[in-house]
Amino acid sequence: MVKNTPVSAEDDRRGSLADAAEPRFLIIGRVLKAHGVHGELRVAVYTDLPERFTWLETIYLGETNPRPIPVEAVRFHQELALLKLAGVD
Repeated sequence: MVKNTPVSAEDDRRGSLADAAEPRFLIIGRVLKAHGVHGELRVAVYTDLPERFTWLETIYLGETNPRPIPVEAVRFHQELALLKLAGVD
């Protein structure tokens, strides 16, 4: 059973996750190094669903100030994901 209870002014000031000043990211891999001469990056897969890499349109690189970079292509090699990013040649 759910009761309707009034929200206090204190609860209202806390806000929600959507109102948080810091963006939230899900880490699914870690860039290891360049792969070949065509601008691909070797990425260690940190997720139980590697197909998540195929869903990517944009990734965010960096720890302190992540910047968005469009993903052009994804393929897999052994236990790694190989990403081709826009502007990385």
